[in-house]
Amino acid sequence: MSRTFLVAFAVLILVGVPRQVEAWSRFGECHIENGDLVPLIPASIQDVAKATRRRDGSLAIYYNPRIASLFSQSAQKFFFYHECAHQVLGHTLGGFDPLVAEQQADCWAIIKLVRSGQFGSRDVEAVQDELTRFGRKDLTHLSGRQRAINLMACPGYVAPKPPPIFSR
Repeated sequence: MSRTFLVAFAVLILVGVPRQVEAWSRFGECHIENGDLVPLIPASIQDVAKATRRRDGSLAIYYNPRIASLFSQSAQKFFFYHECAHQVLGHTLGGFDPLVAEQQADCWAIIKLVRSGQFGSRDVEAVQDELTRFGRKDLTHLSGRQRAINLMACPGYVAPKPPPIFSR
């Protein structure tokens, strides 16, 4: 490879990463109940994001900017809140049924986003659509279609008002 290509590639990598970090940090910060900030760390994981407890016991949310970029801003924000929910609800401590923990995180995220006014009906619909199209059932997750349906059944969920329809 030419030296020019390598330099250009390095510049693209260095310039691209801060924008990707910025993209998810604009969704806000994740604080657990005691007020501690959970760091948001870009990483080459095989998923959009993952809440975890590191070897030293500290909490973190790893996310893959490349995979995340395949989703709408609404879905990315939902995934951020979903992973924050795992930390806030203590799921990374262990001892939780994974399917129950995932449902709890989905509910926590959608309720927070709607109640805070950050999500309207179109945002909820976008998340439901993307969960349905891309969510795969595995040992820890229900199918995307079921997750999308379950959002409406979260305890305390009140659907946002649809946008006004203007007529002439």
